[in-house]
Amino acid sequence: MLTYAFLGRGRKSRLRATVVIFGTAGFVIPAVIGAVSLTNRVVADPYLYAWPTSFLLGAGENGDPVWYIVLVFGAAILSNVGLYGSVGFVLGGAWNWIRPKQ
Repeated sequence: MLTYAFLGRGRKSRLRATVVIFGTAGFVIPAVIGAVSLTNRVVADPYLYAWPTSFLLGAGENGDPVWYIVLVFGAAILSNVGLYGSVGFVLGGAWNWIRPKQ
């Protein structure tokens, strides 16, 4: 619903809405996984498949400065947003192409 407040109407806005929804999911999923892992609980492997860019977290080591850890974590999340947004762009474009024109 939030996306419709900022986007216009029409075929292009449906594509933008799809990209925004997928990008938001790409942000929320790693944030939730990161919050769960901060509580010292082990995240199961099937959930990590929802965060395909989590391999970037291997760049940080124990004892690194906080700013470096935040930078690595931010890069992992933002690349996941870009990846999910790209998938949303492809799926939204395909949906607009398949859907009959009005």
